[in-house]
Amino acid sequence: MAVTVISAAPYLALFDNVRVPPAPIVFATMDPNNKATFMILSENNLRCVSNSSASWGIANATTGLTTGKYYWEALSLSAVTAQGVGITVAGVNMNQYSGGDAFAWGYFPSGAYWNGGVNQGTSGGYTNGSILGFALDTAGNFDIYVNGVLGVSITHGFTGPIFPAISDGSTGSVCDFMTNFGQDSSFNGRRTAQGNTDSFGKGDFYYVPPVGYKTLGT
Repeated sequence: MAVTVISAAPYLALFDNVRVPPAPIVFATMDPNNKATFMILSENNLRCVSNSSASWGIANATTGLTTGKYYWEALSLSAVTAQGVGITVAGVNMNQYSGGDAFAWGYFPSGAYWNGGVNQGTSGGYTNGSILGFALDTAGNFDIYVNGVLGVSITHGFTGPIFPAISDGSTGSVCDFMTNFGQDSSFNGRRTAQGNTDSFGKGDFYYVPPVGYKTLGT
């Protein structure tokens, strides 16, 4: 019986110029399931505001970092003395301020940076309207920039996963931060977007991330 062979080449040629677009990047946000109850998230879980209760508490981001170098930003929309930003690891007391125990580092408007409930030092601080940049090397270093200038460099001593964090250690004041993990350098229209990417061409940051650091996105 004769067999007719049909070449697939003409049909495959139809798809030669078809390009499948890359999957969109899913960026980290603040985590509604990993925070103290009085830390309130809004604006697609990128803004974190504490209520006016006299309480301490932490809010973590959705992504825990285990290996590598990462960069993210936060716009300070307040500058109360006890509002903190930093990093946490497993074991942290979420009803404590960041740096109030051994499982977190916190950086405060005065320039003080805390760990283990102890002020570990003081450098240049930040104010209402400051843009903070965080460069975390999970192998040991945590650098914090204030308006594009290095403010403090910390040897964190943590083993991952390490979470970006915001905290309030006040007795009734309100902390307020708008975060950017690579999705919006305008901070939801509060600044003019700058369009800076990480070293791998990804993300949208207000300031240029350090060389070799990448966005919190998958």
